[in-house]
Amino acid sequence: MGLNVAPPTITGELRRKGLSDPATIREMEHHAIEKALEWFYFKPFTAEEVLKEDFIKFVHKKMFGTVWKQAGQFRQREQSPGCRWTNIGIQLRQLHADALDRFTNATYPPTEQAVRYMHGLMTICCFEHGNGRHARFMADLMVTKLFGEAPLTWGRLQNTSADDLRSHYTACLEAADCNDYEPLIRFSRS
Repeated sequence: MGLNVAPPTITGELRRKGLSDPATIREMEHHAIEKALEWFYFKPFTAEEVLKEDFIKFVHKKMFGTVWKQAGQFRQREQSPGCRWTNIGIQLRQLHADALDRFTNATYPPTEQAVRYMHGLMTICCFEHGNGRHARFMADLMVTKLFGEAPLTWGRLQNTSADDLRSHYTACLEAADCNDYEPLIRFSRS
């Protein structure tokens, strides 16, 4: 799943646990995500199961529940990027309806469908923390479980520095913000 774009946020919750080192927090998150990957690996899912609010909350909880107390709970404050927190449910239902329609009608190739869905999740930013990794995880679930394809690589195949990788990824997201998904699609398989 790769690509850690932003350093972890050190909240009061983590300080109370005695955690203030970003590297330690990142390691905890990485371990939790690996456990979630193992859990989802052998389970079959349908589009109707994956494209539901409860499922994305469940995935987020599986990914970050051992690190963040609020994992699996939608944020309840404004944050940028992200839609108004009071509109998360509405925008998510629309995203899921659109994604299910595209899946049912094979509107786009599998990688593009997964990348468009991931970008939609990133635009909404449902959670306080981990939105990017969660969105990429969901795209991987979509492409592997619904389409039977290899997981997305998200730049792991590129021989470049972490800073250059983050810059390239950010530029691809910005292009997708302007409805140009090609750079992000290419990046997802690089």
